[in-house]
Amino acid sequence: MTAERDATARLLWGQTRLVVVDVETTGLQPTSRILSFAAYVVENGVTIESWSTLINPGTHIGATHIHGLNSEKLVGAKSFPNYSDKVRQLLTSSSKTTYLTGHNISYDAGRLTYEYQLLGEEPPPMLLLDNKRLAPAAGVASSNSDLEELAAAFGLSNPAAHEANADAITTREVTLHVIELLIDAGVSDLSPYAVLPKKSSRFEDEPDYELTPEHEVLHALPLTKQSEREKVLAQCLALSCPVLNRRIEDGVTDGASARSLINWAIVQIGQPGLTRYQIGILMSGALRAMNGRRDLLVRPKPDLMLHNALALLGAYSNWEPCDDNDQCDRCASSKPYRCRFLRTPINAVWCAMYNSEEQILLTTAVKYLYGTAKSPLGASSWYAQFRALHPYAAMRGASRAARTLATLHHSRQAVEVTKALWATEIHTPGLTGLYAALEEESLVPDERIAALSRALAICDEGLAGNTGTPEWANVESRRSRLARRITAVQAPPFEHPYNQRPPHKTRFARP
Repeated sequence: MTAERDATARLLWGQTRLVVVDVETTGLQPTSRILSFAAYVVENGVTIESWSTLINPGTHIGATHIHGLNSEKLVGAKSFPNYSDKVRQLLTSSSKTTYLTGHNISYDAGRLTYEYQLLGEEPPPMLLLDNKRLAPAAGVASSNSDLEELAAAFGLSNPAAHEANADAITTREVTLHVIELLIDAGVSDLSPYAVLPKKSSRFEDEPDYELTPEHEVLHALPLTKQSEREKVLAQCLALSCPVLNRRIEDGVTDGASARSLINWAIVQIGQPGLTRYQIGILMSGALRAMNGRRDLLVRPKPDLMLHNALALLGAYSNWEPCDDNDQCDRCASSKPYRCRFLRTPINAVWCAMYNSEEQILLTTAVKYLYGTAKSPLGASSWYAQFRALHPYAAMRGASRAARTLATLHHSRQAVEVTKALWATEIHTPGLTGLYAALEEESLVPDERIAALSRALAICDEGLAGNTGTPEWANVESRRSRLARRITAVQAPPFEHPYNQRPPHKTRFARP
């Protein structure tokens, strides 16, 4: 080691403290909870402290087939409040600059922030150092490389991927190798590679609420047994609990509990005398339980999810937007574009279509659009079943399914389905954008302007029914771009292109 490199290393480590972490969670949603946490504290290039633990989220476990955790393995595990002080101490106990370090660390930071928000506490200060940013700066891999690829670049392997402790160890070793390369390049300060966490906020449907002491007691009761669970939730419903949807989700711990909670919520929706506020929260809770049931499935079961979604939509009939006299919680908060009675049918359809990896499988898209028939939108298709209950939500699902066909290069079917959907005269933003894109992509040199003009006309026809929702902004942008392309294609060529200008009289003149 040269004296210059030694001085660079001393300068870097003299001001740097790494807390390398990895978490496993119940899912990839912004409300996902932490199941396990592992941290390795590095100073002067050496691990000085390590700590890991399992955490009981108090809700459904999620994608067991990915992280391998289930309710049996979490028996005896404590909840996050028991460890919040320990995590805070890890990030604030040094005078050196502390970097919360990991691979895709913004996700881990977001989960920690959410856990502190649920406690009503400010999260500890975080300065994020991500290998996805650090490694490319050292000339290793790219920002899209996953942890296994980075580890392989240094001859490392991860013996237990998606296990928090093993992932944290692998991340630590990769980080130390990358920092060594940066030191070789003369880097003595890691702060230029660090970022602050994104400003986080609660979801629009999850503000803070002041609950009465009587109500707080209900939220402290367990939701483990079905009889106890339904009794507690019924009392919350009677009090018009603003977070009943989250309480329903908290009761999902396995497939049986998810099934009973979905059924309970659907039965309650059909009870007379409920306000739209109560019904809207119940519908949201049923959807959350459905998502939990889907995430608990090791293998996709789209027919099961279809049954759940159809049962939810069939439990209620008045899907008209709220009026001024009887409103859901979102309309009461001046957010009519997110009205529960507009969004729930759409989300129920999507819940039936997407798997736990937030993807629509080709087989599911075909079932939705074709069923068992050779022509689209027939009586055996999922689309027809949803359309009988809610035409607009059925169309939103159909446009997603058609886009899946196009993405997976089933172009002929995608075009066939899209034209059939367009003929129904329910023109959603997604369908308008997809149909215009398919027309635009179909152009051949001799029909360039004609194809662009057809795509432009489709955008105009769709925008004629614009309801003012934010989703139409993408269609408006596409229309503007198409108009510019048509203008550019139709514009006459330059009369005097540069390479045809006559030479200047003095150019190339001999002296």
